[in-house]
Amino acid sequence: MKRVRALFVFILFLILLNVRAQSTDSILAVALKLPSDTDRVELFYQEGFSHRSTDPLYSFDCSELAERFAEKSHSVFHIAKAKSLKGILYYRKGDLPKALLFHKQALEKREKINDRKGLMKSHINLGNVYSNMELAIAAERHYEEALKIALELNENEQIPACLLNLGTLNANKGSLEKDSLSLFKAADYFARALRIGKKQNDHELQAQALNNIAVVKMVMNLQDEAIACCMDAIKLYEMMDAETEKADTYLNLSLAASYKKDVAMAEEYLLRADTIISKQAYLGGRIQWLKQRSVQMAEKGNFEIAYTLLSKHFFLKDSLMKANAKNKRENAYNEQQLNEKKNDKDFSFPYLYFNLLVLVAISITLLILKNRK
Repeated sequence: MKRVRALFVFILFLILLNVRAQSTDSILAVALKLPSDTDRVELFYQEGFSHRSTDPLYSFDCSELAERFAEKSHSVFHIAKAKSLKGILYYRKGDLPKALLFHKQALEKREKINDRKGLMKSHINLGNVYSNMELAIAAERHYEEALKIALELNENEQIPACLLNLGTLNANKGSLEKDSLSLFKAADYFARALRIGKKQNDHELQAQALNNIAVVKMVMNLQDEAIACCMDAIKLYEMMDAETEKADTYLNLSLAASYKKDVAMAEEYLLRADTIISKQAYLGGRIQWLKQRSVQMAEKGNFEIAYTLLSKHFFLKDSLMKANAKNKRENAYNEQQLNEKKNDKDFSFPYLYFNLLVLVAISITLLILKNRK
């Protein structure tokens, strides 16, 4: 009896594994029972979007099905939605030209039907793509359009996101080109996001805006103002128990203190960052800490220690980049894979339904054995 129960549990476990491993077979079976093609588009969009990080190939299969049923429905709204999903997936893959193509197609469709919320999303997506392509003027234009629509629709979540995007874009431009106007614009965008965060009592948004303002102030050589912003951000992170973000802020504080030539303060803040980084095993923070500590040692004339720290910095940074690249390769999809799946006409064995039948059979067996006993 115990063996049968163990077998029952094992089969149940296999079924749970296969539910996820069914690719699009199971979800397609569910979709075909829905009353309309537009309902099917919505289902495949949600599936594709929700699995975009964990299972990119499955997500792309869903986007293909979403596009197919959208075209079949002749609904411009749903065609745009399917195109947008493809753009998002290509963006995550790093194929920016294709991401740009699909987001432009989605924007064009949404303009035809004046889908204001959809247009806002398309402009944000295009801003992200252009930003990654380092085309700042185009990115800014789309972010501004997105902000304009978000304000019109009173989109409380998207307004601060647009402000932060515009602020970051101008901060990068101001820092690289030593453009004071861009820096002032960046500080203004971040300040507006901060005011919204205070109004909504959103601690995370406030802290993020304060940290961004601090970075701009550092570039503008207003170190005391930068330190004040960082200290306010740390108070908020402490309320949220956000330890890694607090470590990043201490790193910024150390940097601002270094610019002030306050060596003792810079080392104190770097020590606080080190404590959190060690406790949290925060690799990104450790990489930045090694770089800053190396500079401190060099300024003290300890060049051998500085060199050792900088070597560790580059080693960890390189290791992290290789790990990310490997992960991207393992989770990526390519056109050959997609075409192979598309042209595969072989019979697909219904493992899910077979396992369910086995489960029912074992349940009946258990019931019979129990009654005999």
